[in-house]
Amino acid sequence: MKRTSNILALLCFSPLFLLAQKGSISGKIIDAKFADALIGASIRLDEGAGGAVTDLDGNFTIGNVAVGMHKITVNYTGYSAKTIENIEVKNNDATTVDIALEEPSVGTSIAEVVIVATAVRSSQSALTILQKNSPVIADGISAETIKRTPDRTTGDVIRRISGASIQDGRFAVIRGLNDRYNVAMVNGSLLSSTEPDRRAFSFDIVPSALLDNLIVMKTASPDLPGEFAGGTIIINTKDIPEESYLNVSVSGGNNFLSTFKPYSKGTPGGSDWIGVDDGSRALPSSMPATRGEYLALSANEQERVARSFSNTWATTRESSARPNLGVQVIGGLLKKLSDKSSFGSTIGLTYSNSYRFQLNNRKDYDAQSQIFEFNDSQYNNSVLWGALANFGYTLNTRNKLVFQNSYTVNTDNNVFQREGQELQDGFDLRSQAIEFTQTNLLSTRLAGEHVIGDRKFKLNWGTGYNQTMRDVPDQRRFLYRRTTPEVGDEPAPFSIFVPSGGGDPYRMGRVFLNLNEDVYNANLDFAMPFELFGQNQTLKVGGLFQHKDRDFAGRLLGVVKAQTIVRPGLLQEPIETIFSPENFAPDGFVLDDVTQNSDRYDAESDLAAGFAMLQNNFDRFKLTYGLRLENFRQALNSFDETNAPVNINRTTSSLLPSLNATYALNEQQNLRFSASKTVSRPEFRELAPFSFFDFVTQTLITGEPTLSNANIYNLDLRYEIFPGMNQVLSVSAFYKYFENPIEQVVASSGATTRIRTFRNIPSARNYGVEFEVRKNFGFVNEKFENLVAFANLALIRSDLDLSNTNSPNQNRPLQGQSPYVANAGVQVNFPKWGLNATAVYNVVGDRVFEVGFVGYNDIYERRRNLLDFQVAKKFGRAEIKLNCQDILAQDYIFYQDQNKNNKYNATTDTKNPQDNLVQRINAASTVSLSFSYRF
Repeated sequence: MKRTSNILALLCFSPLFLLAQKGSISGKIIDAKFADALIGASIRLDEGAGGAVTDLDGNFTIGNVAVGMHKITVNYTGYSAKTIENIEVKNNDATTVDIALEEPSVGTSIAEVVIVATAVRSSQSALTILQKNSPVIADGISAETIKRTPDRTTGDVIRRISGASIQDGRFAVIRGLNDRYNVAMVNGSLLSSTEPDRRAFSFDIVPSALLDNLIVMKTASPDLPGEFAGGTIIINTKDIPEESYLNVSVSGGNNFLSTFKPYSKGTPGGSDWIGVDDGSRALPSSMPATRGEYLALSANEQERVARSFSNTWATTRESSARPNLGVQVIGGLLKKLSDKSSFGSTIGLTYSNSYRFQLNNRKDYDAQSQIFEFNDSQYNNSVLWGALANFGYTLNTRNKLVFQNSYTVNTDNNVFQREGQELQDGFDLRSQAIEFTQTNLLSTRLAGEHVIGDRKFKLNWGTGYNQTMRDVPDQRRFLYRRTTPEVGDEPAPFSIFVPSGGGDPYRMGRVFLNLNEDVYNANLDFAMPFELFGQNQTLKVGGLFQHKDRDFAGRLLGVVKAQTIVRPGLLQEPIETIFSPENFAPDGFVLDDVTQNSDRYDAESDLAAGFAMLQNNFDRFKLTYGLRLENFRQALNSFDETNAPVNINRTTSSLLPSLNATYALNEQQNLRFSASKTVSRPEFRELAPFSFFDFVTQTLITGEPTLSNANIYNLDLRYEIFPGMNQVLSVSAFYKYFENPIEQVVASSGATTRIRTFRNIPSARNYGVEFEVRKNFGFVNEKFENLVAFANLALIRSDLDLSNTNSPNQNRPLQGQSPYVANAGVQVNFPKWGLNATAVYNVVGDRVFEVGFVGYNDIYERRRNLLDFQVAKKFGRAEIKLNCQDILAQDYIFYQDQNKNNKYNATTDTKNPQDNLVQRINAASTVSLSFSYRF
C-alpha cells in the first residue's frame, strides 16, 4: 500500500506543460505606513494601454505587455497617485514592481499630489516591505535570493538568515536555541516532528525549489503559535503565478570524495531510485505479528521463520559512485476569468539523487582512560523529491480560495563499516550497519480570504491535514570480534559476536521501526478595522485547533547461538555466508524476538488556542498587543523497561501575553520593542520510554515521562534602517528567561554505550545581539547598483542554573547554543549580459553537542567555515548555473572540552591539557552544473 500511495502521489503531481504568455508586469500594492494590502487599487499601463485591479492580497498582474520600457500609474481612494517609470519588460518574463502608496499631508488635496519615481529607485521586494512593516521582528529570504545560492534544501536556506544555523544539516538553531525551541509552519499549518528520537522538524525534506519565501518570526504575536522560544519558521510554497510558464532544469554534480570512487551499498530494492522501499525489506509474511505469537511457536517453526528472511547481510562493492543528479519541472498557469477574477495554479516536481562518502574517526573515554577507537567508512545515497500542486481562485477583489498541496520523500540509504578496538576489553572488531530510512511528508490545506462590507472586515479561515511517515525497514547490524594474541605474532581470527542468551539486535540482529503521525488542523480569524483619533486601528480575534495522532512501533530481532557449542568454524565464516538460511539450525543460530512493550507507544494531543489582538496606529507609533490562550491535552501510552505501564494524560493551560511596539523615526528608520511570554512543551518522543541505539555515536536514547513544560519570558529591542531597494541595516538585542528548560543529556554509561535522555533544569537566561546589513554600492556610483554585499552576525550568551543536576560544567551554555553565528556574502549582477555571481560564507561557533555528567565532560561541536559560490548565465530563455558548495571542506570535529575554555585545544601543554577528540568526520566539496529552460 505504501509503495502504491507513493507512486500515485508522484503521478498525480506530474507537471502540466503549459505555453508561455508574453511579458507581464506584476506586483503588490500596500500602504506605505502600515504594510496593509490595498484592495481594489487601480493600475493603468502607459496612459490607457491596459491595466489591472489589485486583489484582496494587494496583488496585480498586467499580461500581454509588449517588450520594452513602460510606466504604470497607481490610484487608490485616499492615497496620493503614484507613477512608476522605466519598467523594463522582457520577452517571456515577468517584471515585478512592488509599490507602497502614501497618504497625503494634512491640508493637501489628493488631486494635487502625484508621485513620480523610476522602477529601480522606488520598487522594493515584497519581502523587504514585509520586514519593514511587520508588527513583529522578522527576518526572511525570498525565492529570488534562494535561486542565487547553491542551496538544495530548506535546511540550507535557513542558515542564510540572521541568527540562524543548522545542526546535522537538518535541524534549525535560532538565536542559539536548538531545534526543540523552534516551531515550523508550512502555508499556515503547524508541522510536527519528523524524528523518532528528538523534538525536531527535519528541514532537509523540503526542496528549496518549491519555496516562495521563508520567514523567521523572532518575536511572539497573539495570532502566532505560542510554543517557541527561538523563532517561528514560516515556509510558504509557490502559489498563484504572475504568468503562465513552464521551467525545466537538469543538474549534475561531482562530490570530490565520492563521485567516480569505489562505493559500498546494501542489497538494493527495485524502487530505491525514487526513495521508496519496494517491500523487499519488509518482514516476511511467515513472521508472526507479535513477539508473544513468535515465542509460542515450536523450535522447528521458529527455525522455519528464521530461514524465510533474505540473506542480505553483506554489501556489494561498486567500482564507481555515480555523479549527483537533479531534475526540476515547475509550471504555472494563470487564467484571467474577468477584470476582477482569475484562476491560477503552480505545479512542480523536484528530484535529486546524491552520493556521499565520509571517513569518521570516533573515540570515547571514561575518567581514567580511552574506552575505544573506531574508524568508520560511511556511504550515503540520498534521494529527495518533492511535488507541489497549489491552486488559487480569486472570485473578485474581496474573495479568494486557495488549495495547497505538497508531498515530499526523503530517503537515506546508508552503509556504515567499522574497524577498531574496544581498548578496555582487549577486542579488535569489525562491524557494519545497513540502514534504509524513508521519511514522507504530506501537507494539504484549503483556505479562504474574504473582505466583508464597506468597512472591509477581513475573514481568514483554513483547514488542513498533515501526515508524517518515517519507516526504517530491516536495519541490519553485525559485529565480529577477536582477542588480541597473547603468544606469537599471528593474531586470532575474527569471530561473529553472537551471544548465547538473549539477543542484542542493535549489535547483532535486524530492527524494524515505523512512525506514523496524522495531524488535523483548522484556524479562523476575523479582523475588524476601525478609526480612533483619526487613525486606522484593527481588532483581530481568532482561534486554532489541532489534533495529533502518533503511532510508533519497533520490532527487534536478535541472532543468538542455538547451543553453547556450535558447528566448528561456523563463527568464523564471512558475512556473505554465515547467516545463510541453512545455518539457522540446532547446531547454528536462532532468531530471537526481543521486542519489549516499551518498544512501541501510541500518543495523541489536542491544542485549542484563542486570541484577541489590537493593532493601534498613532501617527509614527504602531502598537500590537493582546493575549493568547492555549489549552493543551497530551496523552501517551507505553511501558517502561520493567514492563510497568506508562500512561500520561495531562492538560495544561497557558495564558500568553505579548506586545510589539514600533516607532517610525522617519520613512526609512524603525525602532522596535517587544515583550512576550511563550511556552515549550515536551514532545512525544521526549516522554516515551522507548530506547533507540545510535550506531554512529554508540549511544542509547530513551525518553523521560516526568518532563514538565518550560515557560519563556522574552524581551527584544531592534533599530533598523531601510535605505533603499532590498537594503537593510539593523541592530537587535534580545533577552530570554527560561523556567524549567528541557535539554538532552548523557545520563550514564555502560562499558561501551552511553545513555542519553531528557531533563528539565531549574532555569536559564539567554541573551545576545544581532547585526544585519544588506547594501548595494549605488552610493559610490550608479554603475555599482547591481553589486550587493550582505552580512549578519549574532553574538549569544547564556547563564544556567545547574543546581541539583549532575552537570560537569556549571558555566556551560545551553545545549546547541553557539557563542556566535555569522553569514556574509556578495552578489553582482550584470543584466545586459544576463550574468549573476554570488559568494556566501557561513560560520557557527563551537556549541554543546551533548551534555555530560560528573566524570564525563560535555561534548562540543567545533566551528566550520563554509564557503559557497554560484555563477549563472542566461541565454534568452535558457540559464546555466555553476555551483560550488563547501569549498573549504573543513572536517567536522566533536570534542570534550577538558580545560573548560569553550574551544578546541589540541596542544599538549600541561597548563592547557589536550581536549579529548571524540569524533572527526571528513568533508568534501561539491561542484555541480545545471541547465534550465523556461518555456
